[in-house]
Amino acid sequence: MLYTSRAPVPYTKKFSSELNAKRIYGIFGFRWHFLKTFSAMEESPLELVESCDSNRLYDNGFTQRISPYPYVKSFAVDAPEDIIKVEQHMDNDPYYKKYKI
Repeated sequence: MLYTSRAPVPYTKKFSSELNAKRIYGIFGFRWHFLKTFSAMEESPLELVESCDSNRLYDNGFTQRISPYPYVKSFAVDAPEDIIKVEQHMDNDPYYKKYKI
């Protein structure tokens, strides 16, 4: 992978499956020793431009592994008010119902 972006690659104003572009979202999983390394790295130029911290990995010569899985609607939680949207969605989410304790 060359880099990650919040926009579709190739860029388009409207995302569609016909583009054959991929959307990447998920959870970063780090081993403790590498989390310390990653946290100590300066934010990279591409990370700042794209607002994607995974670019810090690429800009410093590291890679990441990505496991593909079917599209599932997801939500960013960037502010406390975003939690309400996520909680409302979770009530109808089949995975949440399956694993809810």
